[in-house]
Amino acid sequence: MSMGQFEQEVFSMGDMPKRRIRLGEYPYTFVRVIVMRTALFKQHDYDKLLKMSLPEISRFMQDSSYREEITSLGSRFHGVDLIERSITLSLEKTFSKLRAISSPELRILIDLYLGRYDYSNCKTILRAIFSVIPKEIIKESLFFVGALGQHDFEDMLNSTSVAEAIDTIPFLEKKERKLLASSFDRSKNLISVENFLDRRYYAGVLHVLPLLSRAGALFREFLMEEIYILDFLTAVKLKSLGIPSLDIEKYFIAGKPASLRGKQFGEKIKRVLNASSLTPEELFKILKNSPFGDVTKNASSSVISLGQAEINLYSILLKKTLILQHQHPLSVDVILGFMFAKEIEGRNIRTIAKGKHLGLTEEQLAQLIVR
Repeated sequence: MSMGQFEQEVFSMGDMPKRRIRLGEYPYTFVRVIVMRTALFKQHDYDKLLKMSLPEISRFMQDSSYREEITSLGSRFHGVDLIERSITLSLEKTFSKLRAISSPELRILIDLYLGRYDYSNCKTILRAIFSVIPKEIIKESLFFVGALGQHDFEDMLNSTSVAEAIDTIPFLEKKERKLLASSFDRSKNLISVENFLDRRYYAGVLHVLPLLSRAGALFREFLMEEIYILDFLTAVKLKSLGIPSLDIEKYFIAGKPASLRGKQFGEKIKRVLNASSLTPEELFKILKNSPFGDVTKNASSSVISLGQAEINLYSILLKKTLILQHQHPLSVDVILGFMFAKEIEGRNIRTIAKGKHLGLTEEQLAQLIVR
């Protein structure tokens, strides 16, 4: 069985919901979530953090919604460790609370979104084992907010090789593990393995989105936008590595370029694929005229890094969640926007803390913040 045939079988996601998900009105939940979002850090808070030392950042967090986490962990950890562990604990507690105040229908969507953490943990472990990083350090980078807990990943964490880790991925069937192990054995890199995991997760998303009632239309639109951004970044990244265009198409989550987000998006993706060589100048032109608008913000000249482009693309998504909240304050879109914004907050604080630890300047760190 070829990789394509196998994926068609695996990505049918037979265990996913098959009936239409009818979303009602849940004013109690939506208002609670709106209040929770008001506690998230604002742009001026990040401006303050950029000027602080690590101890000052910890104290600032203790005076915020992170008070309980910083206080409970402060006697055992300090510096970057304290900040990172507090962020992890806050994410776990926040999403657990979100599920607790939601109806069964809303929990389907919350779990659909948070399932990405199970896949992300899996990829983190594989990368760490590939790079020979100790188990205890790997654990610090995992987030257990999806369906699986730490005990579900113990066999992976105890693995001594990538092949052994693949064979213990908790949510894969035996034939899936065998295929991925074979793929890794041939390539000796994790690109195809990680892409398979990404596509498997988003296959579940794509399966459920058509089942949403009209009330979930914007939730659906947001997640599709995220998928298109991922495919666009995949095209740019792989092209810059010199991978042939036909091979790049196999990595797209949403399908072939012709079927991606209509004619305009397809044409812009093809521009990336058809480029003879992706020089920094050509990359800048492509990103300036991306399907999502100009993502060359903060570029000092006609050159921009892929990392900065990715940050700018996620800034576009973050702003979209604010628009959704203002336009539809009592809808499921409020929950989606809050989950995404909470993730971005954790990412931003972690970036600032790590950057301070590594000696990055305030100006350098400012360009790494999604806002």
